[in-house]
Amino acid sequence: MGLLVEASYSRTKLDLLRRANVKIEQLRWLIRLAKDRAVLTPRQYEYSAEQLTECGRMLGGWMKQQG
Repeated sequence: MGLLVEASYSRTKLDLLRRANVKIEQLRWLIRLAKDRAVLTPRQYEYSAEQLTECGRMLGGWMKQQG
């Protein structure tokens, strides 16, 4: 998540945060694919999905704060 580190030091954060959000959505899709292909157990998928949702909430709050 280099984009989040970069955003924390940038004056113009919103574009970087939007790009980080896209990366989270891509990861969410890959995790779902791994579950569908039985690479992850349902429990592993559930944990991963919960963690990604929390990351998305935090990122959304940061984006909202930026304007």
